[in-house]
Amino acid sequence: MSYYFSIPASQVVSYESLTNQLAQPDAKYVNAEITDPKEIQSTRLYVKDKSTRGVSLQYTDDAYSVGLNIIASETDFRLGIATAAAIAELTNSTVHPEDEEGPMSPAAFLAKFNEEWIDTMKLLGVSMFREKVGGEQHVLTMNGCFMNYSVGPKVYKHLDPTTDESLYRSLVDHIAGTQFFDFNKYAIPGHIVVTDKETKKEKRVLVFYPFGSQFLAQSDVVSFRHGEENFELAYSEIYKIATDKFTLIDELQHVVEPLTEEDYAQVIANVKAISFKKEKEQVMPLREDKMLSKDNPYIEFTLQDLDNEFYRLASIPNARTNIDALTKMTFLIEMYDQYSTDVPTRRNQTPKTAPQPSAPVAKPVVERKTSPSSTKKWWEFWK
Repeated sequence: MSYYFSIPASQVVSYESLTNQLAQPDAKYVNAEITDPKEIQSTRLYVKDKSTRGVSLQYTDDAYSVGLNIIASETDFRLGIATAAAIAELTNSTVHPEDEEGPMSPAAFLAKFNEEWIDTMKLLGVSMFREKVGGEQHVLTMNGCFMNYSVGPKVYKHLDPTTDESLYRSLVDHIAGTQFFDFNKYAIPGHIVVTDKETKKEKRVLVFYPFGSQFLAQSDVVSFRHGEENFELAYSEIYKIATDKFTLIDELQHVVEPLTEEDYAQVIANVKAISFKKEKEQVMPLREDKMLSKDNPYIEFTLQDLDNEFYRLASIPNARTNIDALTKMTFLIEMYDQYSTDVPTRRNQTPKTAPQPSAPVAKPVVERKTSPSSTKKWWEFWK
């Protein structure tokens, strides 16, 4: 969700003239200095440590468009309103809010789009974060001032979801407090876009910089160079190799302090370990002489995945009478049969060797009655 103000303008304003008209010395541009005499075609305004989304500013078709996004901070809202009014003043024009029937003079615009309007607008979208991130555990990625910014379960657990107001405030404070870091200190490696020859699908590859401070912007894959070898790791798995030199900026992205040769060797070792594990856990080929149930939920599980699920089901209390556990165990047994193997409790057993008596000893025959539960486990219902 976004909100836009349009200002018809036959002339283009410069960064410097807008800065002077705004008279807000803490307002900055992402792509220019505040005294830059160049004309503004496209930029984003922000206030360091106070903005979350910033204010987009675009000149097209003889008009400026000023945009505000959900979870914009109050500072962003005030800056967006001030920017629209300032451009209207500079171009001797009017402001056209997206939900108003007609144009408004800068004075009338400022009178209506006040703190009360901001208090109403700022909470729009908060319920979506509560539902998608807090409830469904999704990761939502949005554009920030300098970079994309992701919010997911790891960030959400540090927020205050008591009310929409408290959730908004804690989310704004988190974003404003983490997305601004020393861009002069941390290198920002560029993406390389690679296209697969067969599938024609593109992937964004980020090359890891071994021995300097860097910001790992979100990509599809991170490439690691070590000696004459190259290794790749899915960006979503970076957390698996992160050491104390890695600091999370948001849900996914890290800044990395300079690594020593020993640090980098450990990173490479971790990347290799993950790659090796994946190679060993590829999905096993299915038998062609038997058909799987069409609703079997485990068809894409590796053998290790199946074993993990087996032990989880086996530990459920009262599983013998739990219809869901019995149903899922039936599907698991079907998959083990497809892979021509047994459940892990039997597959991993060491074969017992019968002791060899020195001489036959006659023993009285004693008839024993055994209950079904003592001869087989609950999940062996197929026996």
